[in-house]
This record gives sequence, C-alpha cells and structure tokens, in this order.
Amino acid sequence: MPSVGELIHAGSLPYGLAPRTPFPYKGCGKLEGRAALITGADSGIGRAVAIAFAREGAGIPISYLNDHDDAKGTARRVEQAGKKAVLMAGDVADPAHCRGSSNAR
Repeated sequence: MPSVGELIHAGSLPYGLAPRTPFPYKGCGKLEGRAALITGADSGIGRAVAIAFAREGAGIPISYLNDHDDAKGTARRVEQAGKKAVLMAGDVADPAHCRGSSNAR
C-alpha cells in the first residue's frame, strides 16, 4: 500500500481529498546567518524542521544514516528555500561523524 506522501505526489488521494498548498509558510529571517545541524533530516519531522529553518534563513547541514535519496530530496527543498544544504551520511553514534557534522557549514 502506498504511503500518503506517495499518494500526494502521484496526485491520487482517496475520497476526493486534495492537499492544501504545500508549505505555504514564508520565513522572516529569524535564523539568517546561522547554521542549524539537523540529524535525521532526510524524512519526517527532521525534514519539516530543515525546510522551516531554511525558510527562516539558516544554512542546513543534514546528518542522516543511509537514505541518500530522501536526503537529496530534503536538500532540494532546502535549496528551493534559498539556502545551502550540506549532506553528511553517517551514524550519530560515531563520535568522529558528530565532530565532522558539527564543523560543517
């Protein structure tokens, strides 16, 4: 069975449902000039936070475990919001990955 996200992207929601304008939120620069490291930003709540923070002006280093396609999708959305996205695949249980992630901009 397809996920709701897949149905939305395919334009075929059940029961005649239609999505609202996707992501109508426009930021006002509250995070301009800052970076927000978001772990797990390849999907779900992490993705939503990455997009919202980018709309507020933050650059977004994205740390994710191994779903490269989802991470690239998030990066596209961040860049559509006008900010740079840096993808960093790795495990946050690895101290070396965490040190490298915290230095990314």
